Amino acid sequence: IVTGGGDDSRVLFNKGPPFVRVVEGTASENCHERGSINAVRYSPDGSKIVSVGTDRSVVFYDGKTCASTGRMADVHSSSIYGCDWSSDSQFVATCSADGTVKLIDATTRTVAHTWNVLDELRKHTLGKDARPSSLAASSSSSSSSDLVSPSRGMQHHQASGSFSSGLGLGSSDRGGRGAGAAAKQFKPDVGGMVLGCAFVGAGDVPVGVCLNGEIAILPMPAGIMPSSGKNGGADVKFLTGHRAPVAAMALDSSSMTAYTGDTDGVICSWRLGVAGGGGPACRSLGRLGRSPPKGKGNGDNDDDCEPPDDSLMNRVQAGSIAAMTCVNNGVLSVGWDDALRIKGHDDLGFTKKVDLGAQPNAVGRGTSLACVVTVRGLLLVKDGALVSPLIELPYPALSVDVSSDDSVVIVGGEDCSIHIYSVDSSSGPGHWTLTERRSVSSAHHKPVHAVRLSPAGKCLATSDVRDVCVWDISTSADDNYDCAPVIGKGRWCFHTQRVRCLSWSPDGTVLASGGMDDSIYLWSVKKKTKRVHYPFAHRGGIAGLEFVDDGGAGNGMVLLSAGSDGCVNLWDVTDDVARKFG
Repeated sequence: IVTGGGDDSRVLFNKGPPFVRVVEGTASENCHERGSINAVRYSPDGSKIVSVGTDRSVVFYDGKTCASTGRMADVHSSSIYGCDWSSDSQFVATCSADGTVKLIDATTRTVAHTWNVLDELRKHTLGKDARPSSLAASSSSSSSSDLVSPSRGMQHHQASGSFSSGLGLGSSDRGGRGAGAAAKQFKPDVGGMVLGCAFVGAGDVPVGVCLNGEIAILPMPAGIMPSSGKNGGADVKFLTGHRAPVAAMALDSSSMTAYTGDTDGVICSWRLGVAGGGGPACRSLGRLGRSPPKGKGNGDNDDDCEPPDDSLMNRVQAGSIAAMTCVNNGVLSVGWDDALRIKGHDDLGFTKKVDLGAQPNAVGRGTSLACVVTVRGLLLVKDGALVSPLIELPYPALSVDVSSDDSVVIVGGEDCSIHIYSVDSSSGPGHWTLTERRSVSSAHHKPVHAVRLSPAGKCLATSDVRDVCVWDISTSADDNYDCAPVIGKGRWCFHTQRVRCLSWSPDGTVLASGGMDDSIYLWSVKKKTKRVHYPFAHRGGIAGLEFVDDGGAGNGMVLLSAGSDGCVNLWDVTDDVARKFG
């Protein structure tokens, strides 16, 4: 067994069992000059060993005697973090903090090819006109501490006070919010550091994994290896996904696109389509960065443009995404940086930022009106601008939804009550107000964490830490809301932790609920005693839940979910609904 690590710059060889260190003979332990040994690998045929480290060298050893057979110095311009052998044991791939992956001929000890993943990533993220990266030069003197992973999102913020790292991370509080949306939290290009590499599949396709979570599929030039030129052309291809817990999700049914945001402030878009005659499937994944630099954006929006995130960490918000929604074929995102960011229907990225002045908790939408819940009150947003001052409430608001005609706002509170407001726009933009029409006191035993109107607007679903309730909110003859319980407290009470997501099927016959207990339940108002349970749907809890409205395309009843496990799932529940609810 070969081991390496720490700061003693040594590669240790052990034989057994029982395993003991090889201290006699020709074993070469001190071939690296300084720093840590980041990776050691046996070749598939067992005849060779390779090690790489922060001294930027690649060292080869005999697989039997453990003696050094050669050393290549300064292969990369910064620390080398990973290596892997090809299946024929003839080539080694190495990856580095300089943003490159190199292919080394293990026989001649020469670099056969170099892939500049960082420059390709800059073009992929910032556009073809992006400047070449200077990361290799700026990081040539970096040490292993430069890649200590910073505290990320809300799951690692356990120590109080501020912190920093070699990545240039700025100060942050325990909630994960930075000093401001414009604060530089990472050095430029740091997301393009390549921390891992491997040869994948029977064709020895080389891949690299970047610090920002991007997986780069690298094209093999012709004439180098037997598999050369067989892995899809000359361009580097990138696979995108979440590497942090998903915190929010939104669905744009008009374009069949889902948006998910995580605790790192990263937002991904997922296009939903029909595959093989089955239900909707995730066909492609796209990244959303911030808007292009001023003068290269969308004309009238240039004054509101933010510069792109040149750290390449793909962040849209400077802190965790708190909530998202789609309105007017656009996307609204609110985050722990106390800002609302807006992506229009035709925008390449989030082209506008609105400071909220308080930390947001939730967002709900109608057709063109959205309502943002903050710790200080409510804010109304229409056409990408605030149309109301901060509307203070006598209770802490936790959840919100807006009617399809934009005339009613329904709020769930920490006071365990449901509050129904009418929207008053008579005072003009910037001065819209809400008038309370009805309050259902003690509607729940616990705070109301989710509210959702049915597609027809006649039923309201609400939830707390256990109960899921349904209310008839049809207006009476005197234009008041009856709010008669259809499903009262203590009936649909099978969740064991906070229920944070509710969604109605397009026809309004089935209600889905998702909780922090990892479970998704399906309910029917017509079959009140029956339910469908999907346990362990997402490890860590459900963060987003939406029925996919395919516009009558006949793809059945499909549910889209996202969770703290960083995954996005599609569920074809057609058969289960038919079998359980008839």
